[in-house]
Amino acid sequence: MSKHRLAGAALLLLLTFLLTMGCGAGEGSLKVTVWGEDFVEKKIPADEVKDGWTIEFKKLLVVFGNVQLKSANGITGPGKSETKLFDLKQKGPHLFGEWTTPSATWDAMSYSIIPATGATTSGNAADTDLAMMKSKGFSIYVEGTATKGKLTKTFAWGWATSTTYTECKSKAVVAANGTATAQLTFHADHFFYDHLESNDADVRFDAIANADSDGDGKITQKELKAVSGRAFQSLNHYNVGRFSTVDNLNDFIQTLTRTVGHIDGEGHCNIAS
Repeated sequence: MSKHRLAGAALLLLLTFLLTMGCGAGEGSLKVTVWGEDFVEKKIPADEVKDGWTIEFKKLLVVFGNVQLKSANGITGPGKSETKLFDLKQKGPHLFGEWTTPSATWDAMSYSIIPATGATTSGNAADTDLAMMKSKGFSIYVEGTATKGKLTKTFAWGWATSTTYTECKSKAVVAANGTATAQLTFHADHFFYDHLESNDADVRFDAIANADSDGDGKITQKELKAVSGRAFQSLNHYNVGRFSTVDNLNDFIQTLTRTVGHIDGEGHCNIAS
């Protein structure tokens, strides 16, 4: 075979190799869902709460958005900047979106829990709830009831916090022509943690129940805010860690709302902002 033919054959093999390398990984599909787990859909039972309260949610509205698919080995996939409102009390998981992606392990994903805007759409929430979230500019809104013996307390709280979760350690592996799922998991028990930073924080409700200063059975955010200064500092078990500017019970819970975002159940994310 001539040198030219040898060179041509080698070039053809090289091109075939490069095309194989570029396309051999293939494409698949990744579904991204959101879920609040049994603690939201059913209840937080008394044996999960250090001081014996049972906490049941009536409604939990959360705005998810800015989902970006990434892998730890540097592959960046498609993303969506759109925001959607979900009521996590409804039985899930709920579909946020589905993408055609390169075959990869999507173990560095990012997403946000962000205030509703005029562009926010409903993932499964009622139109009235979507309108309320937009008018208030809330990212999270929760209604529920806590009971202990003959005591019953209700709460209805909303926050306009904005939190971006990055480097989320998803287990989603998309194979060529395959379908995988990544779940944006919301840990609602974090609302009631007694420590702003510890991985060993306990779920408690006594201090929150005691904030009901007028005794009407409804714990308002105004009443939580009134537990401030020395009254807040004297709360047993509660620890602000490095968050030294947090000086009342309402701001304590609001700070905890930034810790609720996880991936695939117990998978961790970094809090970027």
